[in-house]
Amino acid sequence: MKQMSGPGENSTPADSPLLDSLLKANPLLKRVALNPQYELQIIYTQIDRDAQNRPIFTPHTYHLNPKQYFNPASLVKLPVVALSLEKLNDLNKPGVNRRTIMATGTAYRCQTPVPFVAPADSDRTATVGNYIKRMLLVSDNVAYNRLYEFLGQRPLNQRLQELGYPNARITRRFAPCDTAANRHTNPISFHTPQGDTIYKQPAQYNPITYRSPLGRVLKGRAHQAGRRFIPEPYDFTTANHLPLPDITALLQSILFPESVPPPSASALRLPIMPSSAATCTPLLTSPASTLTLPSATSTPIRSTSTTAATLKFPGSLPSTSTTSSACRMATWPMWPTSPILSTSPNSFSAPSSTSTRTVSSTTEPTNTKSLGSPFSLN
Repeated sequence: MKQMSGPGENSTPADSPLLDSLLKANPLLKRVALNPQYELQIIYTQIDRDAQNRPIFTPHTYHLNPKQYFNPASLVKLPVVALSLEKLNDLNKPGVNRRTIMATGTAYRCQTPVPFVAPADSDRTATVGNYIKRMLLVSDNVAYNRLYEFLGQRPLNQRLQELGYPNARITRRFAPCDTAANRHTNPISFHTPQGDTIYKQPAQYNPITYRSPLGRVLKGRAHQAGRRFIPEPYDFTTANHLPLPDITALLQSILFPESVPPPSASALRLPIMPSSAATCTPLLTSPASTLTLPSATSTPIRSTSTTAATLKFPGSLPSTSTTSSACRMATWPMWPTSPILSTSPNSFSAPSSTSTRTVSSTTEPTNTKSLGSPFSLN
């Protein structure tokens, strides 16, 4: 089974003829693609399925260069989401889960408190689950900051190293904090709705200063700091660093865990959702395709002349277990009331900072399709 590029690879692959032709076919895109000042890098992964419904990955890259700094921007939110869920799973504290109220204190400069509040509207509660929703639905920076603080800078980066991403660095909040302040993270506590404390995490400090594996990284001719205009290049040396091959490999490991090498002791530890039944109902079939989760209320999302597709959101999930991988399905907390659709009429994609076709409805009469996500956020 062909896999996406692995993390930490330093080779520079040849440009994909497909991407090269697509970019050059559009005058505006061609202008960007051929101008080195834009430092454009692209990874597009085509995902198909064979007759046994196994995913086949065909990577297409353009100007991919591991020796050139790529500003990851909000792509850093995906590993922070995954590692926050892993940390909750590893804490194994009764009553502490993604729905537990989380309070954030302060212990150093440039820290923002989030005091304990138990609002009637659960969507407004400060919880790990709600922070994840905001990060992945609207790319909320404040929510990212809260989970960066929950993880702590040093444990976050140590875990990335353990998972096989030696060049990854997540070292900054999305806030005007300097390098020293970002090494300090807030005290955290989890509470019952009545205000009783279930778990407390002290403030953390990382004595290590992380720097770019590329050395000193200066970009641009000028930058803005607050309201000040500084006529000098911006220094990204201690900024977040997440190469495109790393984020691609991480995305694959989350959405398609069975397509990556067998898990080792350092594999991402995310809770697996209980399967729906020993003999499970197909999740997506054709014709009249329906993507279904048990105990659900259907919400129509798209119909075409050949496929009437319906997405069904889960209510309560039975605890019956089975080893059938076709029955495993994530109940993502980031799904909105109306699901996010891909541009292809017969395909569905989970919301993500990186667009990837994950499921395609075809005219095959009996094949079952699964989004294939490895963990539950229940």
